[in-house]
Amino acid sequence: EGLDDGVNCEARGGDSSDVDEVGSSDDEPDEGFEVQERTSASQSPSSHHIYHHHTNPKQTIALAESTDLSLLITRDKHWEAATLRCRNHPEEARVNLEVKIRGAYNAKITPLHYACEQNPTVEVIKALLQAYPAATQRRQEPGGQLPLHSACTWGASAEVIRALLSVSPQSAEACDFLSNLPLHCACYSGANTDVVRVLVGVYPQSVWPRNHQGSSAMDIVKRLSHPNRREVLGILEKTMSSLLASKKKDEDKDEEGVEVNEDNGLMWV
Repeated sequence: EGLDDGVNCEARGGDSSDVDEVGSSDDEPDEGFEVQERTSASQSPSSHHIYHHHTNPKQTIALAESTDLSLLITRDKHWEAATLRCRNHPEEARVNLEVKIRGAYNAKITPLHYACEQNPTVEVIKALLQAYPAATQRRQEPGGQLPLHSACTWGASAEVIRALLSVSPQSAEACDFLSNLPLHCACYSGANTDVVRVLVGVYPQSVWPRNHQGSSAMDIVKRLSHPNRREVLGILEKTMSSLLASKKKDEDKDEEGVEVNEDNGLMWV
């Protein structure tokens, strides 16, 4: 089941279509790099993901010196070595990867985008952002997701979300090609409450729009049974109430600024 979530804003860069039928409108030329991931029979995907935590500093440095950034991120998922490699070879953050992503289909994305869906450390995300900040606006092909969408979908930490938004706060307002805002993605995946707070803090109006299937963030949370459902609903409801109160206050100010003059009609004071 995919995100059944979208927004009454037009999806930028493409029509609202199935994710497997849409490509990116981004035509920025980049070096291509096709990645083929290999996992040995004795190594499960989960162990492949976490083994690097036990690597000593000398091994990390050696790995960073001998391995391309794209492989450190996609094959090894070695965040310490990837961080070091990115700092020493920032040009490698611009490579356009073609790799199978967690949605189980092949896509063209940047190293930042791939890292965002693999529970990265905030250090590697900051290094990637410093090396290539424009990657925050590079859309996945197909699907149209930004790195922020992927981070929200696949459980990235609030620190990672903050790092992405510090470089590109406008990403919180971006729809993918199914009209999903990052907030829709976070609510669908059961992101922690801190992530939801960060998103509505940057773009509180994201509580209102509906996606391609007519669902608001509130609708998604109510429909699913994530453990933090009640807390997230509380955050969304509080944000809505605050927006409505602010709107009413502005309307009251407008009414107070007008008086009726019998001879001249309405007059601003």
